[in-house]
Amino acid sequence: WRLLFHGPSGCGKSAAAAALATETKLPGFLVRFDSLIGAYLGQTALRLRELFSFAAQTPCVLLFDEVDALAKRRGSPMEVGELDRIVIAFMQELEHAHGDGFIIATSNLPKALDDALWRRFDLRVAFPKPIGKDLARFAGCRARDFGIRATPEMLAQCRRAASYAEAEQLVISEARRRVLMM
Repeated sequence: WRLLFHGPSGCGKSAAAAALATETKLPGFLVRFDSLIGAYLGQTALRLRELFSFAAQTPCVLLFDEVDALAKRRGSPMEVGELDRIVIAFMQELEHAHGDGFIIATSNLPKALDDALWRRFDLRVAFPKPIGKDLARFAGCRARDFGIRATPEMLAQCRRAASYAEAEQLVISEARRRVLMM
Protein backbone atom coordinates (compact mmCIF):
# COMPACT_ATOMS: atom_id res chain seq x y z
CA TRP A 1 0.00 0.00 0.00
CA ARG A 2 1.08 3.55 -0.81
CA LEU A 3 -0.36 6.18 1.52
CA LEU A 4 -0.08 9.96 1.52
CA PHE A 5 -0.82 11.69 4.82
CA HIS A 6 -1.16 15.46 4.56
CA GLY A 7 -2.12 18.25 6.91
CA PRO A 8 -0.72 20.86 9.27
CA SER A 9 2.34 20.27 11.39
CA GLY A 10 1.82 18.32 14.59
CA CYS A 11 -1.54 16.77 13.71
CA GLY A 12 -0.43 13.12 13.91
CA LYS A 13 0.77 12.10 10.45
CA SER A 14 4.07 10.59 11.54
CA ALA A 15 2.49 9.17 14.69
CA ALA A 16 -0.14 7.44 12.55
CA ALA A 17 2.62 5.88 10.43
CA ALA A 18 4.35 4.63 13.60
CA ALA A 19 1.04 3.29 14.91
CA LEU A 20 0.45 1.46 11.63
CA ALA A 21 3.86 -0.20 11.96
CA THR A 22 3.06 -1.20 15.55
CA GLU A 23 -0.40 -2.53 14.74
CA THR A 24 0.77 -4.52 11.71
CA LYS A 25 3.89 -5.69 13.59
CA LEU A 26 6.02 -4.53 10.67
CA PRO A 27 9.35 -2.80 11.18
CA GLY A 28 9.18 0.92 10.53
CA PHE A 29 11.93 2.76 8.68
CA LEU A 30 12.29 6.52 8.35
CA VAL A 31 13.90 7.66 5.10
CA ARG A 32 16.57 10.20 5.90
CA PHE A 33 16.72 12.67 3.05
CA ASP A 34 20.25 13.74 3.93
CA SER A 35 21.35 10.15 3.21
CA LEU A 36 19.17 9.82 0.13
CA ILE A 37 20.08 12.94 -1.82
CA GLY A 38 23.38 12.50 -3.65
CA ALA A 39 25.78 15.17 -4.82
CA TYR A 40 26.32 13.58 -8.22
CA LEU A 41 23.98 13.33 -11.19
CA GLY A 42 21.87 10.18 -10.96
CA GLN A 43 23.04 9.23 -7.47
CA THR A 44 19.70 10.02 -5.83
CA ALA A 45 17.74 8.01 -8.41
CA LEU A 46 20.00 5.02 -7.78
CA ARG A 47 19.51 5.31 -4.01
CA LEU A 48 15.74 5.56 -4.50
CA ARG A 49 15.80 2.40 -6.63
CA GLU A 50 17.76 0.58 -3.91
CA LEU A 51 15.38 1.81 -1.22
CA PHE A 52 12.26 0.69 -3.08
CA SER A 53 13.93 -2.64 -3.89
CA PHE A 54 14.56 -3.12 -0.16
CA ALA A 55 10.90 -2.31 0.60
CA ALA A 56 9.75 -4.81 -2.05
CA GLN A 57 11.83 -7.57 -0.46
CA THR A 58 11.28 -6.64 3.20
CA PRO A 59 7.72 -6.18 4.46
CA CYS A 60 7.90 -2.91 6.37
CA VAL A 61 6.48 0.55 6.85
CA LEU A 62 8.74 2.89 4.88
CA LEU A 63 8.14 6.52 5.89
CA PHE A 64 9.04 9.48 3.68
CA ASP A 65 8.40 12.15 6.31
CA GLU A 66 8.12 15.67 4.88
CA VAL A 67 8.10 14.31 1.33
CA ASP A 68 7.73 17.83 -0.05
CA ALA A 69 11.52 18.05 0.36
CA LEU A 70 11.77 15.35 -2.32
CA ALA A 71 8.69 15.76 -4.50
CA LYS A 72 8.05 19.47 -5.04
CA ARG A 73 6.15 20.64 -8.06
CA ARG A 74 8.36 20.45 -11.14
CA GLY A 75 9.16 23.24 -13.56
CA SER A 76 10.15 26.01 -11.19
CA PRO A 77 12.63 28.38 -12.85
CA MET A 78 14.33 28.73 -9.45
CA GLU A 79 15.27 25.03 -9.30
CA VAL A 80 17.96 23.14 -11.14
CA GLY A 81 17.02 20.37 -13.56
CA GLU A 82 18.40 17.66 -11.28
CA LEU A 83 15.63 18.33 -8.76
CA ASP A 84 12.99 17.71 -11.43
CA ARG A 85 14.72 14.43 -12.30
CA ILE A 86 14.61 13.40 -8.63
CA VAL A 87 10.85 14.02 -8.52
CA ILE A 88 10.40 11.95 -11.67
CA ALA A 89 12.56 9.12 -10.31
CA PHE A 90 10.61 9.13 -7.04
CA MET A 91 7.27 9.01 -8.86
CA GLN A 92 8.43 6.19 -11.14
CA GLU A 93 9.64 4.12 -8.19
CA LEU A 94 6.42 4.82 -6.31
CA GLU A 95 4.30 3.90 -9.32
CA HIS A 96 5.96 0.51 -9.67
CA ALA A 97 6.36 -0.21 -5.97
CA HIS A 98 5.17 -3.58 -4.80
CA GLY A 99 5.59 -5.61 -1.67
CA ASP A 100 3.76 -6.64 1.44
CA GLY A 101 4.30 -3.47 3.43
CA PHE A 102 3.39 0.18 3.34
CA ILE A 103 5.05 3.18 1.77
CA ILE A 104 3.89 6.30 3.55
CA ALA A 105 4.66 9.89 2.62
CA THR A 106 3.74 12.84 4.83
CA SER A 107 3.50 16.50 3.93
CA ASN A 108 2.72 19.74 5.72
CA LEU A 109 2.71 21.48 2.33
CA PRO A 110 0.38 19.51 0.05
CA LYS A 111 0.04 22.41 -2.41
CA ALA A 112 3.81 22.31 -2.97
CA LEU A 113 3.71 18.66 -4.09
CA ASP A 114 3.90 17.82 -7.76
CA ASP A 115 0.39 17.32 -9.20
CA ALA A 116 1.35 13.98 -10.76
CA LEU A 117 2.48 12.63 -7.39
CA TRP A 118 -1.02 12.41 -5.94
CA ARG A 119 -2.26 9.66 -8.25
CA ARG A 120 0.67 7.42 -7.29
CA PHE A 121 -0.87 6.81 -3.88
CA ASP A 122 -3.55 4.21 -3.18
CA LEU A 123 -4.96 6.33 -0.38
CA ARG A 124 -4.61 10.02 0.43
CA VAL A 125 -5.56 10.95 3.99
CA ALA A 126 -6.08 14.53 5.14
CA PHE A 127 -5.19 15.15 8.79
CA PRO A 128 -7.11 18.26 9.83
CA LYS A 129 -6.00 20.77 12.42
CA PRO A 130 -7.39 19.47 15.72
CA ILE A 131 -10.11 21.33 17.58
CA GLY A 132 -10.03 22.18 21.28
CA LYS A 133 -12.12 19.28 22.61
CA ASP A 134 -9.99 16.77 20.67
CA LEU A 135 -6.81 18.34 22.04
CA ALA A 136 -8.17 18.16 25.60
CA ARG A 137 -9.21 14.51 25.17
CA PHE A 138 -5.78 13.69 23.76
CA ALA A 139 -4.04 15.53 26.61
CA GLY A 140 -6.11 13.64 29.17
CA CYS A 141 -5.04 10.33 27.62
CA ARG A 142 -1.38 11.36 27.49
CA ALA A 143 -1.54 12.55 31.11
CA ARG A 144 -2.82 9.08 32.14
CA ASP A 145 0.05 7.53 30.13
CA PHE A 146 2.44 9.57 32.30
CA GLY A 147 0.60 8.60 35.48
CA ILE A 148 -0.63 12.08 36.26
CA ARG A 149 -4.09 13.55 36.64
CA ALA A 150 -4.99 16.21 34.09
CA THR A 151 -6.03 19.34 35.91
CA PRO A 152 -8.71 21.65 34.49
CA GLU A 153 -6.02 24.33 34.02
CA MET A 154 -3.80 21.98 32.03
CA LEU A 155 -6.72 20.85 29.85
CA ALA A 156 -7.73 24.47 29.22
CA GLN A 157 -4.18 25.25 28.13
CA CYS A 158 -4.16 22.18 25.86
CA ARG A 159 -7.48 23.22 24.28
CA ARG A 160 -5.72 26.36 23.06
CA ALA A 161 -2.74 24.44 21.62
CA ALA A 162 -2.10 24.65 17.89
CA SER A 163 -1.53 20.89 17.45
CA TYR A 164 -1.43 17.51 19.15
CA ALA A 165 2.35 17.85 19.32
CA GLU A 166 2.04 21.14 21.22
CA ALA A 167 -0.58 19.67 23.58
CA GLU A 168 1.70 16.70 24.23
CA GLN A 169 4.58 19.03 25.09
CA LEU A 170 2.35 20.80 27.61
CA VAL A 171 1.53 17.44 29.23
CA ILE A 172 5.20 16.41 29.27
CA SER A 173 6.16 19.74 30.85
CA GLU A 174 3.54 19.26 33.55
CA ALA A 175 4.69 15.68 34.20
CA ARG A 176 8.30 16.89 34.54
CA ARG A 177 7.25 19.68 36.85
CA ARG A 178 5.45 17.23 39.10
CA VAL A 179 8.42 14.85 39.18
CA LEU A 180 10.76 17.68 40.12
CA MET A 181 8.42 18.76 42.94
CA MET A 182 8.63 15.32 44.57
